[in-house]
Amino acid sequence: MNKYHVFVDESYDLAVFVLAIVWVSSINEIKRIKSDALKKLGKPKYNFHFIDDPPTIRNTFLGEILNSALNMGVLLSSRQPKSCMEYAKFYVTEVVRVLPIKNSLLFLHVKGLKNWVSKRCDILAEAVKLGIENGNYVKLDLRANEREGIEIADYVASSFRKCLHEKEDYCNALERKLKFISYIS
Repeated sequence: MNKYHVFVDESYDLAVFVLAIVWVSSINEIKRIKSDALKKLGKPKYNFHFIDDPPTIRNTFLGEILNSALNMGVLLSSRQPKSCMEYAKFYVTEVVRVLPIKNSLLFLHVKGLKNWVSKRCDILAEAVKLGIENGNYVKLDLRANEREGIEIADYVASSFRKCLHEKEDYCNALERKLKFISYIS
């Protein structure tokens, strides 16, 4: 059975909710991208966050992402998830539905997952009720030690949302890099 690490993060405004999905079979590719960006920036450590980062940092990290072998796609919706069931639908069942992966073990890393679990929301049980497609098995990963993947997903979601509103130099390259753009109804 194949194994994949799947990283999910969102970016939203009043008009659109964007979920970025980044998946790899080896976590080393994710770590390499961040490491290469840090070397170019001359920083030993840094937590990337699109909305807070200055243009030089944004351009460097996004350049590393766009020039990598990463797989990525986006899900779009006109609304944000508000309940446990909606959260499970958006972040688990819809993510698994659009991934071009079948009969595999997916380690799903989602920013903010601990918050929902602390609200007594059993995300995986809700997702199972909704149905998990493609014969995939899902393990939710609550560990924070895979931060690099969440940072990359944050950059993909935020830069894609920005491109929906204004044309940036990287928009065409980002759109070509995406394996899919899908919609949640």
